[in-house]
Amino acid sequence: MPHALSSPWQRMLAITAAIVIAFATVIYASPSADAMTRSDKKQAMQMLAAQEKLAFDVMTDMAELHPRGPFRLMARAEERDYQRIQRLLRVHGWEDLTVNDGPGQFRNFPLIEQTYFDMLADGQNSVSDGARVGVALQQMSLGMLFQLLDARLTNRDRRQLNFTRSYSTQRMATFWQTISRFG
Repeated sequence: MPHALSSPWQRMLAITAAIVIAFATVIYASPSADAMTRSDKKQAMQMLAAQEKLAFDVMTDMAELHPRGPFRLMARAEERDYQRIQRLLRVHGWEDLTVNDGPGQFRNFPLIEQTYFDMLADGQNSVSDGARVGVALQQMSLGMLFQLLDARLTNRDRRQLNFTRSYSTQRMATFWQTISRFG
């Protein structure tokens, strides 16, 4: 089935927006961010873990497709972010809904699973296309992180999420440099 949007870049941005909107719906179902319930926080953190797994899986595959790009290094960084969010889930006693999923599998998150396949398709032709996928992944992460950071969190949660936010920002800059370098 052909995409209604004309370019892979437009599709990635639309997918990113859809996932961030879904995430925002989870977070802002309460009257205010400060009123976020424990259940809302659990769902938001589980969704963030799924997004971090998505970034790790996609970057791992991009590293295989484009060995000249920064993707292997980025995959390791995404893995660390994913592990950081998994630790937060464990600290709270919350289940990681992706822990038993293989590469590219998101059984509890069908929209993210489809995004995985779309991003692979959109990033397979060149290093620049792969870096554009990396930018979209970082935008998705940052959108989720900024929304979650608006909520009332423990100091530990805030510190760990700020680390993740900072590293995502650095990765986005690297991907933009890669796009400039490779065209």
